Amino acid sequence: MHKPHHAPKKQDPADEFNNPNDVSEDEDKNYFDLGHKIDLLFIDVNRNPIKGLKVILSWSGKTVTGITPANGLIDGIDLEHADVEMSIKVARLRNGNLKEIAKTTSGYVNKRVTIQSKKLKVKVRTKPHPKEPPAKPETPKPLPEKTTDEKKSVGELQSAWNWIENIFGIRTAPTAPSATPKTDVPTTKATGDEPKLDFLDKYTGEKLTEADYETAAKELDCEVEAIKAFAIVESGGSGFDKHNRPKVLFERQYFSRFTKSKFDKDYPDISAKKGYRWKPVHKVKSADELDKDSYPNAGSEDFNIELSYQRLVKAYKLDKDAALKACSWGIFQVLGANYAGAFSSVQEMVKAVSKNEIGHLKTFVSFIKVNKLEIYLKNKEWLTLAIKYNGPSQDKYDVKLKKCYENLIKQKEK
Repeated sequence: MHKPHHAPKKQDPADEFNNPNDVSEDEDKNYFDLGHKIDLLFIDVNRNPIKGLKVILSWSGKTVTGITPANGLIDGIDLEHADVEMSIKVARLRNGNLKEIAKTTSGYVNKRVTIQSKKLKVKVRTKPHPKEPPAKPETPKPLPEKTTDEKKSVGELQSAWNWIENIFGIRTAPTAPSATPKTDVPTTKATGDEPKLDFLDKYTGEKLTEADYETAAKELDCEVEAIKAFAIVESGGSGFDKHNRPKVLFERQYFSRFTKSKFDKDYPDISAKKGYRWKPVHKVKSADELDKDSYPNAGSEDFNIELSYQRLVKAYKLDKDAALKACSWGIFQVLGANYAGAFSSVQEMVKAVSKNEIGHLKTFVSFIKVNKLEIYLKNKEWLTLAIKYNGPSQDKYDVKLKKCYENLIKQKEK
């Protein structure tokens, strides 16, 4: 079918920023919704948006140049991965020379960074509505004062630019498609950069081999296929997502238990006595848009993992150990709280599963031995195993294990 011809739109100098990776709107809508997107807002001393400012952004060997639009907002900058550092430079108005004014790092949730000039003042002309009396000029809001502790611990940037609030004034807030927050989902209260998950730096990527499974089966005195059945049912047999992060599922009831429910009132989306429930597929752009009582179910496994990481990061800012213990990790989805046996701490366990799939198998072997489940695994007592491994309300987990095991045996006998 022939499409009518439309005259090309006038080029907006901010377009380069609005879509720096040149992804068309017809492509995957989740491309910019993986939690690594940054918005930049440039404002003057009176908090007016700065228009026409030349900005140069650099990250991962890429450099993008553009002009700030009328609202001073450069949005949708996708750094593609977490922990990517971006340099922000602006051109001086008097001579065009470039000056780096700040650096920021991507995290596991989308965020907005507001940058304010301490000297630049935009001339703003206001006109009253023709039928209304002249409007009274609005008194500019005073800049937030730094506390005594902040002045002692943090030096000022050697520039006319200053980041607003706290450490170099960075203000981080999850971005949302609407300015009106949902009443049933608490807004993330985040000031400062998202915490860096250092354990993710340990990735080396070794995959499990048949020899690894045979060694584990010998240690547990069971069949290889019995172990593989757990791997396939829990994760499809693979332990990492496309960003080389271990597959993770955050469980709020455990976070609540490990923190003695002290976050239940303010953060019911990540801390509550009752766990999440599986609900129909619901398209969202971030964890803050999820139903607070729902597991991530946004349509794709990778994005569901991303949403779990966003919940993990939010909990990690409140209590690191409790957040790690409240997640099921890797191929076998062993809860972090079950680190004992093979590991001295939950941090050691998480570093192991973040490194390679061998660490994942180690968590499974440890769990089986600590809980004395070897005899049930050897005898393939699937119902007992399902209850011990997945809880009393195991929802036909035993049937899935049995069916998967039998399929593996059939494949072996061919």
